Amino acid sequence: MKPFLCFLLLAIISQMTFGQNVIIYDNHKGEFKKPISPVTEGEFVTFKIVNINTFRYKVEIEGTMIDYVTQIPSELQTLFRLPPESVSASKTTDALNEAKDAAEPMKVIAREVSDEIRVASTPAKEKLEQTLKELTQACDAYILIAQKVANIKFLRVELINLSKQNWENYGKLAEKLPSLRARTALKKDYDDFVTAYAKAYALYPKAINAARVAQDTVKQKEIEKAEEKLEEANKKLNEEDFLKLIEDVMVLQEALQNSKYFEVKSAPIQMDGDFMEFTVKITPVQTNDLMPFETAQAFPVSIPARGGLKVDFSVGPIISFGKNSRDEKYYFKLPETTSAVKDTTLSLLNNNNTISPSIAAMMHFYGRSGKTSSIGGLFGVGAGFQSINDVNLSIIAGLSMILGKREKIMLNTGVSYLRIERLKTNQYIDGGKYYPSKVSISDVTEKVFKPSFFLSISYNLTRRVQRN
Repeated sequence: MKPFLCFLLLAIISQMTFGQNVIIYDNHKGEFKKPISPVTEGEFVTFKIVNINTFRYKVEIEGTMIDYVTQIPSELQTLFRLPPESVSASKTTDALNEAKDAAEPMKVIAREVSDEIRVASTPAKEKLEQTLKELTQACDAYILIAQKVANIKFLRVELINLSKQNWENYGKLAEKLPSLRARTALKKDYDDFVTAYAKAYALYPKAINAARVAQDTVKQKEIEKAEEKLEEANKKLNEEDFLKLIEDVMVLQEALQNSKYFEVKSAPIQMDGDFMEFTVKITPVQTNDLMPFETAQAFPVSIPARGGLKVDFSVGPIISFGKNSRDEKYYFKLPETTSAVKDTTLSLLNNNNTISPSIAAMMHFYGRSGKTSSIGGLFGVGAGFQSINDVNLSIIAGLSMILGKREKIMLNTGVSYLRIERLKTNQYIDGGKYYPSKVSISDVTEKVFKPSFFLSISYNLTRRVQRN
């Protein structure tokens, strides 16, 4: 039982991998990796575009069997719809500078209190000094971690700008990628940012109360103003959804680490016609309002089929050669010495016409080669150049050379069976004596089929039919 299961598994795998044809187009070089070759009927074909930045270009591949669209992941599409990143980044920078400005007065106040203590120390002032020292340290820690959190925004901007550039290939992009950040590290920075602000914010009331106890109303008001400035700066920083920023950075990092975003591959289509055709459309995404629009590209790619029976029909002139392509014409020859009618001799009339032209409708059957020429068989029916009331039918069979892929010219040769005039050998003989009054010259012959050699050239008029 186990050998049978192994054999079945191998058969399934071979069926999945056999007969796969991948047509690869290098978008940067504007050429195919290797020349397009015919695909055997029944095999699957996949069209693949490499070295194209799908963060910058929308790529659509339409085949005869499917309508397949390669889309940028929805997360990245959302990123591209955001306002210009330079403006958003500038807001973060301004908020960070405001936070630094808000923390700076606390250092000045702390130095002033220290100077006052050196001149005249009191328990209340010493308590204020200690509180201000703790608050200054908390503000410094907050500014430091706020800088790290702000860098998340800048990292996001950098990754987006990298993704939008028209890279030659993925390797060039990979060389410019910044150091990647782990999700846990980014999340920790954000948690530390929230904790640092809470700690600093909690120390402001203590510092205000210590200034009140020390009866230093000037310092009390200065601390209150510094508290308001820090609160406003933190509010601006939090206008950015940092958790969303972290998620954006992770999506971008994971995408830019994956070379698959520099290639687009269609679904496989099974070859079951004369041609497989893919239509490729590349639409650039506007990356900057100041830059001009790039021109969209669209081009078809045709892959010819190989193998399988193909039947075509054509009409054209044929010319038959040889003795069997001519009619035999007879006449009654009078004797040279007498004019006695009874002595007339049935004689063959000389016919120097060595060819017999006609028109034929032909059926050609051949195997698809995927090239511009093929050899196949033919069968057809011809009609001589006579009046419509006296059509002289013939049958032809032979070989054809088919030239062309879509519009075809056929070079044909073979045997044509023509209906031609022959003496009724069972009733009359060449040179026999007959009475013209009893025998009509038209009665001595009959129509019979005789084989002869023929040549022909015909044209196959086709129309395009697309099957989905």
